[in-house]
This record gives sequence, C-alpha cells and structure tokens, in this order.
Amino acid sequence: MTNFEIHKMIRLLRTNVNLPINIVMQKVGLLFNIYKHNRIILSAEEVVFYRAIKYTAPPESLKQLSYPPSEITKLGRANFNNQPVFYCSGNPKAVFSELDVNSGDLVVLSKWKLKKDAVFSLLGYSDENFETLNASRNCPRLITSVQNVNSSNSNKKIHKFFIDSFVSNNYNLSASIASFFLPKNIESGLIYPAIAVKANAENCALNTAMADRNLQFINAKWYRIDNIQGSDPRTYTMTCLSCSDSFDATGRLYWREPTQHEKAYIYDNCSL
Repeated sequence: MTNFEIHKMIRLLRTNVNLPINIVMQKVGLLFNIYKHNRIILSAEEVVFYRAIKYTAPPESLKQLSYPPSEITKLGRANFNNQPVFYCSGNPKAVFSELDVNSGDLVVLSKWKLKKDAVFSLLGYSDENFETLNASRNCPRLITSVQNVNSSNSNKKIHKFFIDSFVSNNYNLSASIASFFLPKNIESGLIYPAIAVKANAENCALNTAMADRNLQFINAKWYRIDNIQGSDPRTYTMTCLSCSDSFDATGRLYWREPTQHEKAYIYDNCSL
C-alpha cells in the first residue's frame, strides 16, 4: 500500500464518523495488517488491576465482578455491542472517575492480579494527546520508546492514527481498532491513558480469554460514596460496608464485616 493510499484511507476514517461499521472494520484491518509495533510484557509479580461496578447490594458471585454478560454489553472504547471486555485500571483512585460515581452510590471495588506474565499493546500515548487531555504528568518516555518500533513514514502515519483515534469520542472507530489488538481466542490486553482523569493514570482492557484464564481475584470491597468534593482533582469520602476475599467452588463470594484497618484504608479518602 502506498503512502498516498494510506493517507486517503486514514482521512476517510477520520472525517466520516457515520461510515458503516463493516467499512470501518475493513479499512482498519488493512491498516493493521501492515502496521509494525511492539508490545510489552507485564509481570504477574508486579501488576495489580482494579475494577469498580455500581451495586445496591454485595454481588453473590465472582462472575458478577468480571466483564458483563454479552447481552447487556454496550458499545465502549474497546468493545462493540454484545462483545464484552474486562475494563480495569492500575490505579484504584481512577476507577471512581471512570464510573462517574455520585454521592450515595454503592460501589464494589475489586482487586485482581495476573496468574502469569502477559502481553499488552499500547494505544493513546503521545505528547500531543497528553497535552490535549490536560494531563498533569508528561507522557511516559518508556511507553513512547516502546511504541516507536518502526520509523518509516507509512508506519508513523498508521501509528499516529491508531493512538489518536483510540482516545477519541468515536467509539465505532476506537472499538474497531481495539478488535484487532484484542483477538477473541488469544489472551490479549490493551493499556491506554485514562480519559476521565486526564491521562493521569493507566486504564486497561483485557479480552475475555485473558480475563477467564489469567486473572486471579484478590479481594472486593463494597463502598458507600458519602461525599465528593472538587472537580479537578475530585476527593471521595467513602465508607467500607463489606469485604470479600474468598469464594467457594461454584464462585459464590463470602462477604464479611470489614476490619478497622480496612475501614480506614486509603480508598476511604482518595483524590486524583
């Protein structure tokens, strides 16, 4: 594919937000097939993920803390309708902003780790994107160095298109891009800057294969959001109502009263 053809294809995808999804997928697939990029390996010994879901009562099963059933899954940044992924963050403070919680909400915050080292792709990381999102940190140099695997003009164009489009508000386009980085039957994950907190934390999207085979539950805490102050940053005051760190052979969660230490833990008063 020539540089002109690549430029023309990217322009079509960027400027026509109402393109039929089959056309978007076809064009993105052609670009992905010639795109050269590195991935990173996350160590199971070092990485922890956090996921938050609103629940008016503690959920009964471990499955309810994972990705949603396909029949209720809606279009998201990294997924199509009826095609769930496991959204999470490496920062426990960021998930509340991503969930857009309000005072009085009841939220379960679950904590997970990898069973074994896993391969992740990177999207959304550039100095320009961090400036646009008003991040209070610089774009991590390690991440940009990993991304810059091929310096050809054609690869640079595709790379910029992918990383910019993934953090745009065009979910049909970002989900199309994600689908090629998250093939269904191969354990795969994406890391990208958390938009809700102005790129000041990392979000992740794991396909169901990785979530099912390579995630290990650590614990869950059921919180009441008592108060939210400020907007940039937000400060959350929360009360921990119940905890779970075990489940039976069927996946049924055992809930218990929180200890004094758990009630006073960092998540009870957190800001970002």
